[in-house]
Amino acid sequence: MTRRSGFLIAGIMVIAFIMVMVLRSCADSTSDDASTDTSGDDTSSLSSVPVNTYDWSYLSTVDGVKHYTDSQGNTALLGIDVSTHQGTVDWNQLVGQIDFAMVRVGYSGSTAGGTNEDDTFQRNASEANRVGIPIGVYYFSQATTTDEAITEAKFALSCIDGYSITYPIVFDLEDVSGGRTTSLTAAEKTQIAIAFCDTIQDAGYTPMIYGNSSWLISNIYLADLYQYGIWLAEYNEQPSFPFTFTIWQYSDSGTMPGIDGTVDMDLLFGF
Repeated sequence: MTRRSGFLIAGIMVIAFIMVMVLRSCADSTSDDASTDTSGDDTSSLSSVPVNTYDWSYLSTVDGVKHYTDSQGNTALLGIDVSTHQGTVDWNQLVGQIDFAMVRVGYSGSTAGGTNEDDTFQRNASEANRVGIPIGVYYFSQATTTDEAITEAKFALSCIDGYSITYPIVFDLEDVSGGRTTSLTAAEKTQIAIAFCDTIQDAGYTPMIYGNSSWLISNIYLADLYQYGIWLAEYNEQPSFPFTFTIWQYSDSGTMPGIDGTVDMDLLFGF
């Protein structure tokens, strides 16, 4: 494939993706489901969002684990993300199995809000540091104002004090059924995300935004946030999301030595 044809295909993918999202937004607007937020959709602004240039012909799967090395020898790093849902992780068994991990540092309540440290954060962070597995962290946000987002970011920063953090501090805002964020507009969610990310950035760390493709298109203004970096959740053989992203969470049902049950699996590209 020539470079010109590659760009052409990427452009066609972007246009097709935008058309699908527009049609989906129109369909959603006729729904009686009040929890679906399409009031802030701004698909026209997606033209300013860079497309990713990954060549998925270099993606392979071996024993359920994905690998990516392109023609220039650039290899994506293999990782997992863990929280209290994984219980007690044996980090010794993960040495040589993964290149990095994203650890949940904390969360806010979906009804009452408030900041909480993940019950397993301190152990996960200290054990990962001990065995030499680089980590980033993520905070599950339920902020409804920029002030709450800043409070969450400062709380996350206080929790990671004393630990070695190599990878981003990620803002993970998700709508929970009946929760406090479902009535927020895309514009409000975007400002909340910016407040969190700027607080992290001002403290000298790298921020990032987490979301699936639908959320990234319909629940925020991606054009205002992509510069922070994107952690994409999409559980397909390869991502259909055409825009730039740095981490791909490709499965929520992976298995790894040292972890009872399943774990989310990730690839990190060129951080």
